Amino acid sequence: MGKRIIKYDLTEGILSAIDLPELYEEPYDIVLTVEDGGLGFACLKDDILYLWSSQSGLNGIAGWAQRRAIELKMLLPDCAMSTTSFRLNGFVESTYSIFVSTDVGVFTIELKSEQVKKVAEGRINGSIIPHTSFCTPVLAGPFKDNSKTKQLQRDFASLRAGHDALCRDKDVLAAELK
Repeated sequence: MGKRIIKYDLTEGILSAIDLPELYEEPYDIVLTVEDGGLGFACLKDDILYLWSSQSGLNGIAGWAQRRAIELKMLLPDCAMSTTSFRLNGFVESTYSIFVSTDVGVFTIELKSEQVKKVAEGRINGSIIPHTSFCTPVLAGPFKDNSKTKQLQRDFASLRAGHDALCRDKDVLAAELK
């Protein structure tokens, strides 16, 4: 029995396991969402990034289909190819990008366009869990001028100021790390 992904069906309350593709080699793998919203899997073997998508059957996942094989030597700069090994560190669903760590730095590869960007110096051996900030839109509609509405407006302004301060601190920290 190989490595598996645990699946929990919220509707049915059923726990099951999905076998990983045969090519799987620990620890260079990432579970991800594929373009159509289904379950995907990425793994590295040597300097090739393999992208898989799950295939549905009558009783759930029937297997895996290899969608693409991307040769990293065609994308990454020459200095990154001198590395002893590559490592997948994370995935960004909103941009469909994957983090790849080498001896000379961490790169993002945008999987649709295959654009590459260096985002950090040196190797990172752990996981990268990206965070995207968001802003809650102001509620639409007329408000009555009462104390509850005014308190909500003050609370929202305070939260927004705190969020802005955190963003500034994050930008300063990022600049210091560079």
